[in-house]
Amino acid sequence: LSPSDLIAHFRTPFGQQGAGKLVTEFKWYYAAFMRGEDAAMLSVGQTKSVQFFGTYQAEMSMLVEEISRREDDICVVLFSSDRSIHEIAPLRAINADIVFDVITGIRIPKEALRLDDNGEHVFLQTSGYAERVAVERIKDIEIGDNYLVRDGIETGTPLRAGSIIIVRANNLYHGKVVG
Repeated sequence: LSPSDLIAHFRTPFGQQGAGKLVTEFKWYYAAFMRGEDAAMLSVGQTKSVQFFGTYQAEMSMLVEEISRREDDICVVLFSSDRSIHEIAPLRAINADIVFDVITGIRIPKEALRLDDNGEHVFLQTSGYAERVAVERIKDIEIGDNYLVRDGIETGTPLRAGSIIIVRANNLYHGKVVG
C-alpha cells in the first residue's frame, strides 16, 4: 500500500467503491502517512503506542505490520490491533499521533536551579527547613522557563512531585529555617 494508493482510496466516494466493510477476525488496521525519516525509526514487528484524537480518543499499543516505500519522502505505515474493534469499525478515518519516546520527570523553575562545586541542586522546603537536593537534568530539556529533572525516586533524593521548591531566598543554605 503506497502513499498514492491510500490517497486514491480516500478520494473515491464510498458509494462508488462497490464494496463495504468485511470483518473476518478481531483484528483491524490503521494506515498512517509518515515522513520518511519518522518511518525509518520504526521496524516491522515492533509495537508502538498510538494516541487517537478527534472523533475517537484513546491510546493503545499497536503492532507495526508494514512500512511502504517512500514517495516524495512520505511512507504509509500499517499498524494493527485486536483491541476496541467494536469502537473502530464504524469509523472511516481517524487521526492519531505515534509515540516514539516518553520522557518523564519533574519540572522545576530555571530560577530555582543552583550550581556550585558539587554540581546542580535545588533547595526544598522540608519541615520548615531548607534542604539542599542534587538534581540531574534530563537531556537539557527546557519547557518554557523550566527544566525537566529526574524524579528523586530515580536518583535517591527526596525530590518528588508535589515537593515545595524554594525559588528565591536571601542567604539560603542547607538547614536554614524557612517558612
